[in-house]
Amino acid sequence: MKSIKKAIIVLVILIAASLGGYLIFSHFQNKSDSKKETEKNELNLFSFNADDCTKVDIHNESGDYTAEFKDSEWKLTSTDEFVVNDSLMNTICSYMSNLTAKKKLEETDKAKYGLDDPIKVSVTENDKVHTIYVGDPTPTYESYYVMTGDDSPIFLIDYTFGSILCVNKDSLKSTRAFPYSYSLITQIAVYDGNDPRFILNFDKSKNGWIMDRPFYTDNIYSSDVNEVLDDFTNTNFYSFVEENLSEADYSKYGFDKPQYKMTAGTDEASTTIIIGNYNDDETQVYGLVESSGQVVTFEVGNCPPLGCEITDVIQPMVYCRDISEVESIDVDLNGTKALIEVVNSDENKYKLNGENVPSESVSLLGDFYTAFNTAEFETYDKKQKPKGDVEVTITYKLKDGTKTKLEYIPIKGGEENTYWVMNNGEYSGFIVRKKVVAHFTTQYEALEKALK
Repeated sequence: MKSIKKAIIVLVILIAASLGGYLIFSHFQNKSDSKKETEKNELNLFSFNADDCTKVDIHNESGDYTAEFKDSEWKLTSTDEFVVNDSLMNTICSYMSNLTAKKKLEETDKAKYGLDDPIKVSVTENDKVHTIYVGDPTPTYESYYVMTGDDSPIFLIDYTFGSILCVNKDSLKSTRAFPYSYSLITQIAVYDGNDPRFILNFDKSKNGWIMDRPFYTDNIYSSDVNEVLDDFTNTNFYSFVEENLSEADYSKYGFDKPQYKMTAGTDEASTTIIIGNYNDDETQVYGLVESSGQVVTFEVGNCPPLGCEITDVIQPMVYCRDISEVESIDVDLNGTKALIEVVNSDENKYKLNGENVPSESVSLLGDFYTAFNTAEFETYDKKQKPKGDVEVTITYKLKDGTKTKLEYIPIKGGEENTYWVMNNGEYSGFIVRKKVVAHFTTQYEALEKALK
């Protein structure tokens, strides 16, 4: 019996000892977990909603800059020197909104880590300002040294996050060559040197695009203009080279004798970029934003607007008018003359050489009209010098009083199957195949035969 009591006493002692050990271990474990949780929370530098950010203030070695979110986009409100990088502002807000440090340092020497003169980034979210100070990267470029206030500890954050928050002036600049909304652009142009390859403007009265230079036409491929607009809005600078270039220094980059020029704009503003020389290894070409004097580069072959030709934006027709706009057309086919008068296009009433065209012949008159009214050119070459005798003349008189005289001159020599086209006495640049012009006569002969 005594032995049983002794065993029970020993067992009680062992249980008490074990329970005491567990309680002691649990106490220290809780303290350790609490310490870890405190340290973890301390590493969570910011936590806010990026979508509620309305302002970003930046101080760097170039000065102070403020960008504000207005009308669904970020706008630089501290200066109009350049357009702010919209995506960078969004990225800054996103990165800061949930930024966690990798480590807290015990040291407090700001100068040692570049925090005595840091880049300062402040984000305003619902009137609450969140600020981070960014110093140097670590020697191994794995992290950046940062602080969240003048008296805060020094933290290490991921290098990728730090490189975004380490904002310099050039990274603040938008890399979009033409910083306009696609739907707001009302003018685009491409020049060869200073000569317009084409200049297009959106005509609100016609609710469509027209070409003003090198000649006027409203026969525009709207879908193709949309593709050109894509080319403009998606063109980006490769690098920033120099600011505030004066005209006296244009020759440094070849801007005094430009290769090309590009323009795009809205009703409110426009941007013209001059293209100069290639860089030393010819992988990039220099560009000048004319209004600001900012020198940039484009990667060679990566500036789509420069590849846009006049034939990409206009319908390949010499001249085309809806019959409802026409009062009369005077045609001379190498001595054979025809005068078409539009009496009432809605009722299909016309005269040919002073005689009413019977209803059964109206379709043949339409075939004749279509033959020259939709005549397509094969190539456009403004540099040629037309000479020789006019073989075909077609003169439109519109109801608004406008007159357009087209003259076809056969090209002699190696291009005997083509014609130059003159428009009101000036070379249009259009070259038309002989078979197209011959079709005018074929259709007229068919009409004349039916009328006889």
